[in-house]
Amino acid sequence: MAAFDFQVRVGAENMIFEDVVHLIHQTYWAKDRPKETIRRTLEHSLCFGVFCGENQIGFCRIVTDWSTLYYVADVIVDEKYRHKGAAKKMMEAVVSHPALAPLRGMLITRDAQKLYEQVGFEIYPVHFMERVGKK
Repeated sequence: MAAFDFQVRVGAENMIFEDVVHLIHQTYWAKDRPKETIRRTLEHSLCFGVFCGENQIGFCRIVTDWSTLYYVADVIVDEKYRHKGAAKKMMEAVVSHPALAPLRGMLITRDAQKLYEQVGFEIYPVHFMERVGKK
């Protein structure tokens, strides 16, 4: 297997919007998310992107109060680059980011627990509640 030189960039201004849209539309949770909604999420989140050369092949965003906690959302790596270390490199950048490292991190996943355990997340048995917004 060839080694890839993945680079992580931080900040919405460093993301390639059309690549992010393409990545988000690959997910089971946001495949129909409108472009304008994706644009707003980038504007109001701390964004992380994984790049292979000049191509953005991964994305995640952080929602935070900058004081006590952050929430990891929309973690996605292009299917051609999965299981090659891109997601782990991106999540290592998230948990070591100076503004996030001292905070409590949270996320919800149904299928990637092993990835997040590698960067220090633990399964936390809790009663989860949800309210779906009305349109």
